[in-house]
Amino acid sequence: MFSFLSKSFIFSILISFMTLFNFAFAASQSASSQIINLANNTSNQSLYVVGVNANIAVWNPTLLQLSDYGYLGGWSLKMVAFDNVGTLWSVGFNGDVGKWNGKSWDGQGYMGGWTLKSIAFDKNGTLWGVGAHSNVGKWNGKSWDDQGYMGGAFINMIAFDQNGTPWCVGVNGNIGKWNGTSWDDQGHMGGWYVKMIAFDNAGSLWTVGVGSNVGKWNGRSWDDQGFIGTWYLNWITWAN
Repeated sequence: MFSFLSKSFIFSILISFMTLFNFAFAASQSASSQIINLANNTSNQSLYVVGVNANIAVWNPTLLQLSDYGYLGGWSLKMVAFDNVGTLWSVGFNGDVGKWNGKSWDGQGYMGGWTLKSIAFDKNGTLWGVGAHSNVGKWNGKSWDDQGYMGGAFINMIAFDQNGTPWCVGVNGNIGKWNGTSWDDQGHMGGWYVKMIAFDNAGSLWTVGVGSNVGKWNGRSWDDQGFIGTWYLNWITWAN
């Protein structure tokens, strides 16, 4: 039986402990100072990262350079996502939503009255959200169509692969893949407890582990990419 809730208390303590000791990090823009090399990013997209201090940076896989944008628009961020037309969206540290207009965040507030953990866009451009209580919503243009606890699971985030299949990360740091009616539990893939997962445009699966390092799935295990630009991370996503 697929359960994301078991041992969640212990897991939350682990996250808090690791975040506490990872809170300070250095932002570098020198290619020579990077710990890792993301030249194997087959999508050749710019990688956007959110650090544990809630600021944002962009990794350019061609220039091998990390550019720190700090608290973009004055916001402290939980996560960022791109919609299907390439517009950047965010969930702020307080669970509200922003849409980037090129200079600042157009605050969407607490959309539908929900405080959010994360958002994602499916292949049709539909916005999905995971609420603070781990329930899932699908935006209908005016409000959230509440999907409840999809598959009976308590989750932190949702992501869509190239086929449009939803994947998720549970509150226990394990991964699920939606089969149409429930989550097929992938467990702690490669032995990793993870914060989040993301798919690049080439369809490759990436993750940020609870240690804030980045991994790329090779079909059997995570190829550990280490710490991008010496940053400890909470989130990664690719520009469309």
